[in-house]
Amino acid sequence: MATLKKIVFLFLFIYVIVYSNSMQFILSDFVHVLWEYVVPAFARMISSKAEVASVVSGSGDTLFDYYLVLLLLFISIITSLIITAIDYSRPNYKYLTKWFLLILRYYIASQMITYGFAKLFALQFGEPSLFNLEQSLGDKSPMGLLWTFMGHSKAYVMFTGIAELLGGLCLLSRKTTLLGALITFGVMINVMMMNYCYDVPVKLLSTHLVIFSLFILCYYTKNIFQFLILNRDVKASIIPDIIPLKAQKYKFYIKWTILVLYLSYLGYSYNNYRKQMDSAVPSLLTGVFEVHQFELFREGRLLKRPAEQIVWDKIIVSKRGYARINLKKSTPYNFSTSIDEINKTVKFMQSDSIGSDFKFNLNKDGILYLNGYFKEDSLSIILFKKDEYNLSSQTFRWVQEYPDNR
Repeated sequence: MATLKKIVFLFLFIYVIVYSNSMQFILSDFVHVLWEYVVPAFARMISSKAEVASVVSGSGDTLFDYYLVLLLLFISIITSLIITAIDYSRPNYKYLTKWFLLILRYYIASQMITYGFAKLFALQFGEPSLFNLEQSLGDKSPMGLLWTFMGHSKAYVMFTGIAELLGGLCLLSRKTTLLGALITFGVMINVMMMNYCYDVPVKLLSTHLVIFSLFILCYYTKNIFQFLILNRDVKASIIPDIIPLKAQKYKFYIKWTILVLYLSYLGYSYNNYRKQMDSAVPSLLTGVFEVHQFELFREGRLLKRPAEQIVWDKIIVSKRGYARINLKKSTPYNFSTSIDEINKTVKFMQSDSIGSDFKFNLNKDGILYLNGYFKEDSLSIILFKKDEYNLSSQTFRWVQEYPDNR
């Protein structure tokens, strides 16, 4: 039994080290370069048909990521068995336990603080865009629905960010580690379930954070059971420090100086990024315009019944200048725009730099007149600006005589 415990501990210890340094931690950038070569080879070894490559897509649940986790499990099992066989006479790994808990604490804390700051500065769940608001509910993906739901309320996003940040900060001190692990577990099990139920591709990371927080809570199992279940008094239990007692004073100042500088840098960077995102000034054409009249001229002649695949239905222009032209039928066009409010011209620019030029006039009633060329056709279009969205305009109310559940 003692041997089995040592094998299990070594397996967990090795896995935590290799996983944490493969996923957004101290050595991740260096280690990931190695995995880009090793993981595809490992995948081919398991399945000759497997085509695995590391891609930057915003997803943390790619096929590469799953093969990486499988590889890390394999490495951890083999290494733990080898170390146990070589170091068979060692009775326990008390000193390694200190390092195990230290790595767990700081890895979880780094993730919680990073995601907490992202929510506090509205970088993870931004306000729903015009493109988002114009998309019908039934056409949204589960993840898109979640992002709209979260992004609607800045206060709720900040609340969740504070909870994540608080859990991370508590894990940085041995005296508040239990509180930090409890907060982290409570917050992350909810995040994990949202990722599962709304198909958000961060399932692997959120699951690991839940399990890792449970590893820390296991250290306090006896205390938690006696206090919460048996309702008994419990003596304080603090994780032993890896630093000798003589160096504790210096460690305190060095540690918290580094942490304060890191947190300050993180807050400064996120705040600057937020300012850059908010720096865009809406133009005259920012908004949603629905087509009221559409006239298309080809070779100087008005087409009485143009194909619906080329008839415009709606124009959406974001405050950052991106535009979408929805058609009656067929795939929408997406553009960046160049708007000259003095000369009243707008150019819809495609990725190949071939633009479509229009003269525009927007009157005080929100009626937009567009005249110009789109590809080889000349167009004359009248559009009406859409009123403000109920989802964006509705505010918090203490008193409601009837629920507004639309």
